[in-house]
Amino acid sequence: MGRVLVLLMLLIFGSVVFPQGSNNKCREYINTLEADIVFNQYVTEKDKVEKIRQLVGEVNKTDFDRKEFFLKYALVNLKLAEKQNDEALYEFVELIEGCDTTNQVDLLVYLGSLLKIGDILRENGVDELSYDYVKKGIQTIEVNNYKTYPWIQNFYNDAGVDLLSMGEYEKSKSLLKNALFYSSKDGLQDAMIEYNLSFLYFEMGDLDSAIIHQENTRYYLENIVKLSSYAHLFQRYANSLGSLSFFYYSLGDFEKAKTEALKAKLAFEKIDVFDSGRYPHLYTLINLAIENGDQDQIPILLSEIENVANKVELGKYNFLQLLSDAYGELGDYNQVNNYLKKTFDQFQAENSIVINKLQLYNSKLQAQILTIEKNRFQSEKKELKRKAFYNTLFISLILISIVAILYILYIKTRNKKNILEKEKEISKIELEKNEIKTKLTESELKEKRMVTNRLASHIKLKQETETAFLQKIKELKRKNTQNIEAEISELQVKMMNIINIDQNLEQHLQVDDIHLEFRLKLKEKHPDINEKELQFCSYLLLNMTTKEIGSITNQSDGAIRVYKARLKSKLIGKQEIDLIDYLQNI
Repeated sequence: MGRVLVLLMLLIFGSVVFPQGSNNKCREYINTLEADIVFNQYVTEKDKVEKIRQLVGEVNKTDFDRKEFFLKYALVNLKLAEKQNDEALYEFVELIEGCDTTNQVDLLVYLGSLLKIGDILRENGVDELSYDYVKKGIQTIEVNNYKTYPWIQNFYNDAGVDLLSMGEYEKSKSLLKNALFYSSKDGLQDAMIEYNLSFLYFEMGDLDSAIIHQENTRYYLENIVKLSSYAHLFQRYANSLGSLSFFYYSLGDFEKAKTEALKAKLAFEKIDVFDSGRYPHLYTLINLAIENGDQDQIPILLSEIENVANKVELGKYNFLQLLSDAYGELGDYNQVNNYLKKTFDQFQAENSIVINKLQLYNSKLQAQILTIEKNRFQSEKKELKRKAFYNTLFISLILISIVAILYILYIKTRNKKNILEKEKEISKIELEKNEIKTKLTESELKEKRMVTNRLASHIKLKQETETAFLQKIKELKRKNTQNIEAEISELQVKMMNIINIDQNLEQHLQVDDIHLEFRLKLKEKHPDINEKELQFCSYLLLNMTTKEIGSITNQSDGAIRVYKARLKSKLIGKQEIDLIDYLQNI
């Protein structure tokens, strides 16, 4: 019973304490998704879509813990790669709200999702909101001392960029320096951090430092093998060249500015990408052409700037402003007014778009988070109820087990006590039995002596009778035969005495044979019986008559009857039972 209860408690305890299952396979697939595809800078968006689909197909053929959780994360990344940014944004937010960051698998998904949320918001110009999410990732890493996370650089770099756009230069510099400190030895990632640091120093008015960091950017990018085969990486290289030309021009080193600007122009001509990255080298080239009075290049450059302005979506007002400034230097104020108006309208439109997106994202994200929080609250409430039930059950089982164990110990203690008491009683009975045996043995020895004495008396009496008998016969031989009959009758009496002596002796011997066993039982049943009474009961057990008992004990028949009546009253009281039957039953 006790062992069963202990085993039950161990089973219950084991089911509560020990974790179930393993997340190794899920963690392996997440690392594959992020390292080989999502965060792999050498994979194009088109290739990412194909690779994610292949991975999802492979996962669908296997079984492992939290498979559905991984597939959800993979499919959201697929939407991001397919440029379904807004849809992906809300699904990533839903993912992070449902993550338990104490679990390694959830932690990976949580951090990866935060980075992508920040990227989506930053691309849409919502830098402040982007920083809120990136900051969550940094806080999680620092609180949990999770410094081995492979993309820790990304968090510090992205946070630095967000703060740079918000004008928080010192905070931005601290975060970007941290990003370099946690370098993953990936030249491309280091290049991006150096690029952001260069613009930070430019905004702070430190052109020398800005140029140093931009040169570092170019150095890292030029050391990428087959750089030109990666269009999206080559674009960053072109941006770096353009930025160098802008910095050199701002510093007054026009020769280097022109050299870097022409390199950037050639690089951009190899890729079909139009964004604000084309602004620096075009700014440098048009200003140098105007200052040098290069009438052949000015119209070409103005046309190129106009062409880029028409194709750029975000940051178009910068190119329109550049055209307005250029025509101002040339003295064409009609065009200045024309492009100033376009610049103002474009700035208002882009700013309105950014504000609207910020408001939209804020409202949608807040509503989504509230819904998620509500659902999570309901789930946690159910979970708490479930845990409370199991905790109550567990505690009840423990209490029942304790009570059962205590009851078992009580029973064992009580039984042990009873056994000890029984052993004492048995010892007492054995002691009393031994005392009775001792007394009976003494009584037996006494009886033996009495029997021996009787036997000697009977033998002596018999010898005396026989002697008298023989003497009488001799006398008859000498006398005459006148009174022969009277003499013969006297001889018969003497003969009967001899026979009675022998019978009495035989009866004494029979009483002695049954004496010990019968007396032991009778003494056990009636401890207060004396030796004389025991002897009398032995005579009765042999069915001896009153006369026979009287002849043995030398008492009259009346005395024997009175003694028998008293003995019956002592042994069986008023019960209607024959004394001899009672003794025979014993």
